[in-house]
Amino acid sequence: GGNNNSLVWKNIPQRTTLWKKGDGTPCSVGQNMNFPVSTRRFGSLIFTIDFLGTMFRVQVPAVDNPQVMFSAVAGSINEAYSVRLNFEMVRDNVVLKYKQCRLVTFKADGSTTFSEDTGPKILGVEGEY
Repeated sequence: GGNNNSLVWKNIPQRTTLWKKGDGTPCSVGQNMNFPVSTRRFGSLIFTIDFLGTMFRVQVPAVDNPQVMFSAVAGSINEAYSVRLNFEMVRDNVVLKYKQCRLVTFKADGSTTFSEDTGPKILGVEGEY
């Protein structure tokens, strides 16, 4: 009574850094990320992605071959993008390969372009319990 304590249960997420760029280069299409523990320990994975000079954080279920999808709008031209990153588990849920990036470009005239793109880079991966 009279204080700011909540009367309902709280969920406090626990996150573990599985991989991060550090001082090296970010992970590009075709490269592997080596994790210290299996991704099967987690309920979800959080990817930090660099695309068009903007950092995106996308949370997806921790499945064996995760797919990350997000949308972006260009800052200087009249285009919007829909991005899908495909990952493949290479070994024992501790080595994840950045397999492919599919990019859909929506132009101002209503046309769309589908392409394989190597622009989005992975800056980090976290596991959340």
